Amino acid sequence: MRTSNHILAITAASTAAVLLAATSLPAAAGATAAPIHKLTKTIAQAAALKDAKAAATISGGDKVIISNCRTYGKADFKCSVQLIPESSASRCHWTDTINLVKGKPNVRYSGVVCSG
Repeated sequence: MRTSNHILAITAASTAAVLLAATSLPAAAGATAAPIHKLTKTIAQAAALKDAKAAATISGGDKVIISNCRTYGKADFKCSVQLIPESSASRCHWTDTINLVKGKPNVRYSGVVCSG
């Protein structure tokens, strides 16, 4: 299983690059955080959004949109992620697969496509 994956999307409107480093979610603050025993759609969406925002170099007007979260297999979820830069017509989208690893959400990226 990959622990990190770098995705580079060069926008058409400028030579600025958006760098996404697909990493697992940082450990919860504090030692009292209880492990998650069952992954739900709400938890999967929140994990995908948190991971995308933490890994993306985005400016204040850039948007990360999580949509179409659905069950995948017995305990995983797949969600669509879209990055919309404020200063460009370029759009990047990919699919996240979220599962639980040792009671914490684990996010993996796949299928990155950028337009623009």
